[in-house]
Amino acid sequence: MKKLLFKTLFFAMTGFMAAACQNDIDGADISGQEIAKNGKEKLVVSADVSMIAEAETRALKTGTTFADGDIIGVTLVKNSDAGSYDGQDYDNIPYTLAVTSGPVYTWSTAADVLLSSTVGKVTAYYPYNSAAAYDDYTAIPVEAASKTDYMWGGWSGTVTNASPAATLTMNHALSAVRVNVVRGTYPGTGTMTALSVTSNRLATAATMNASTGALSSKTGKGGALSWSGTETLASGVSPAATTIDLTAVPETDASTAITFSVTLDGNSYTATANFLTGVTPITVTAGNIYVFTLTVNGTDLEVSSVTVTDWTTNNVDLTGILAPVA
Repeated sequence: MKKLLFKTLFFAMTGFMAAACQNDIDGADISGQEIAKNGKEKLVVSADVSMIAEAETRALKTGTTFADGDIIGVTLVKNSDAGSYDGQDYDNIPYTLAVTSGPVYTWSTAADVLLSSTVGKVTAYYPYNSAAAYDDYTAIPVEAASKTDYMWGGWSGTVTNASPAATLTMNHALSAVRVNVVRGTYPGTGTMTALSVTSNRLATAATMNASTGALSSKTGKGGALSWSGTETLASGVSPAATTIDLTAVPETDASTAITFSVTLDGNSYTATANFLTGVTPITVTAGNIYVFTLTVNGTDLEVSSVTVTDWTTNNVDLTGILAPVA
């Protein structure tokens, strides 16, 4: 089993306190830090990683750390009223990760983010976007079409120049839908060129509060989560699955219906099943991975199983038949 991560961002200030804590920061290079003038200190970002055992899904962020060149958006506000910090707007500041031999992980920014005695609050989101719409950390746009693994990171603590460290746990903002397509007795070439999933328990866009993870202004409820490309189903004894990963905005609805549409060898197939655990409706939740297996038998596709994964695996019974479109 591979590792799926949630990211913990550790924000440390330069100066004696940060240097004294250097050995306590796992994987972080805080050497050569600058001390800003006028008693203020420059904010330096380093990354610590906590690993949770989970099956890999290609739409999600994987690996043992953030990758070289990854960028997060950081916001520092006044804690008392979430206003500007010391009259400065530290909104959506890009911090970029450079990985050098060692490996050494160094986060840097061209901006000077300075802490004083004013009590501040820090939040972050991933991945960074420079558009003006991302300056408001309480309403970060998120969408499913790009299959991006959006993350949010808030912290209940506060920072000042006397208490400069903040730990942010980065959490997955969306749900993931993973579809494994397996050849059974299907006699054709097995060239898959399109796949879509629809359910009123899934939406396609929303805004995200990077401090709390709350999703609001949801749109596209019941809209198609789509993939297109060219994949050929493996053949032989116990063939490997062809895996397609999608992301979705979690929604609520009385209907439990979930529909799969697949194009194989130029022919369209579709089926609707009930999104249930036994007779209990499945609540789609942010941070969960919903793994469906579709088996191609003869000229039909059978929804043979679905696994709901919430960092630990729980098996859910789900059956249905995908019949050719008339």
